[in-house]
Amino acid sequence: MRAKPDMWKGAARIQWGCALMQLMGESDLKSLHLVLSGFRSLEHSRQVAPYRNAVRSARSILGDALTRRAVRAAVLDFLAADVDGRTFDIDAESLEFQVRSDYDGRVAEAYSQLLRGLPSQIRTRVPADTSKHLVAQLSPDRRVAFRMAGLRFPDAQSHDLRARQERPIQICWTELQALAVELDLIDANAERESQEWSRRLSNFEARLATESGFQPADVLHLDGLRHLVGLPGSGKTTVIILLCVLLARRGLRVAVFLTTIQVARDYLQTIQRYGIQAGLLMGRGVQAHVRHANRFAELVAAQEGEGGFSLSLEGAELLACSCPLPAFADDWPGEGDWSFGEAPCENIWEANSRAPKLCPAWSLCGRVKNQRELRKAALNIHRRGRCPWR
Repeated sequence: MRAKPDMWKGAARIQWGCALMQLMGESDLKSLHLVLSGFRSLEHSRQVAPYRNAVRSARSILGDALTRRAVRAAVLDFLAADVDGRTFDIDAESLEFQVRSDYDGRVAEAYSQLLRGLPSQIRTRVPADTSKHLVAQLSPDRRVAFRMAGLRFPDAQSHDLRARQERPIQICWTELQALAVELDLIDANAERESQEWSRRLSNFEARLATESGFQPADVLHLDGLRHLVGLPGSGKTTVIILLCVLLARRGLRVAVFLTTIQVARDYLQTIQRYGIQAGLLMGRGVQAHVRHANRFAELVAAQEGEGGFSLSLEGAELLACSCPLPAFADDWPGEGDWSFGEAPCENIWEANSRAPKLCPAWSLCGRVKNQRELRKAALNIHRRGRCPWR
């Protein structure tokens, strides 16, 4: 997450778009949504490439202005709002803009901030003190008091935020073939059903798109943006899983974006059987968390047996829903005061304090185990949006 600048907030944000387009020699916002789209063809064009860093800074500020309609709506909000000291005048119909005064220093300041880039914003939460009276803030009008009588919990671990040096990632096709043979041998030694990696990979032929057509690819170059395209059943999933295992063994961290919690769990189960530590990241909202847990429960119940009774599946411990804090409340919350799945993990308040704190039980709570596992996982599986590899 990037720290947003203090200048031009709220309805005045669209002026950052004016500054960006003016920096690139334009006098209107007609193409602003295209510039902010993130398309590589645009970022590498002759006009935009020298200002790539400025474009990425503006995208962090105007990330919701990705269509012509959104840009026009932002302009109308700007014109209708009571904005003091406007720097730009914008025409709502033509989207043309002009600087009100040549002596306004905010234009040069905007140029500087866009080109320099926005600093990283680190959010921190200090665990609440268990020796104090605590309050769980469930909503603006729902607060539940509880006490932990000085219970001690392990310190919550944080992610390593140090920047990693980018370097080329190259994988020989022969490495994937050797890995497929090794994984088949691991399955055989474990006396479990073989995934037939070697057979599945033998049906796959990788070709690289070039100006002269598709050429056989003996080496895969994964640095930068790459697309893996193929018909259903052509072996894309096979290659992705083998790449994940190989890259994790090299000490690299991999993120996979999938469409459903069921597919994410299948990836998790497959990867973990070969000794790769994987984590599952999904929506943290109450409704999303409960919905994913219910769908997972349906998978368990669909197994052979008495409706899933006494059965489980790998990854079940990452979908816990219950929050343990009501057990520490002075009085058990009444019906509707604390709904199933609700958890004020980062909204705990100490008595006489004005700053929200982290739940002191974070390091042991089952409901956030999936988030803790991501810190040390080699492979992070995300249930969010569409998978970019499909």
